[in-house]
Amino acid sequence: MLALLFAALVATRSHVTINRTIHLAASPSAIFPLFGPFGEKRWAGKSWQPHAIATAEELDREGLVFRDAADSDATWVTSRFDENAHVVQYVIFRPDLVAQIRIEVMADGTGSAAKIAYDLTALTEAGDTIVEHHGKAIEGHLVSWEHFINAALEKHQAPASGHPR
Repeated sequence: MLALLFAALVATRSHVTINRTIHLAASPSAIFPLFGPFGEKRWAGKSWQPHAIATAEELDREGLVFRDAADSDATWVTSRFDENAHVVQYVIFRPDLVAQIRIEVMADGTGSAAKIAYDLTALTEAGDTIVEHHGKAIEGHLVSWEHFINAALEKHQAPASGHPR
């Protein structure tokens, strides 16, 4: 009986990793800023409205703590923002899960390739369900990022409709 109780206390939670490379029609130096929390507003439309917690300044930088107006349950931390290496990383804390996103932008022919890694780890039973459902949806969202970013680059402005998160 004690063994069953202990096993329930240390239950393994759901985890999923999604890797995707998207291809974008501009140089890495032009693309990289579009993956910062505030740079993303240029292509994500009205569905993405980050606001910094400790400052009113809209400056993409390492160490920034922010939330998206449409999702106040999530607290985002920009854990890496390396303009020279073109790498940005986020850790997102939610009540039921923790997510990590790493984006690395590199030259690819006449444009760029953005390697995106999404890691979702459940913290609770409810988080298990979210990870399993959202993990399957992320791949499609990343395909839409490619579309929205390239459309914004073509028009030199963010598309009218937002992208799914």
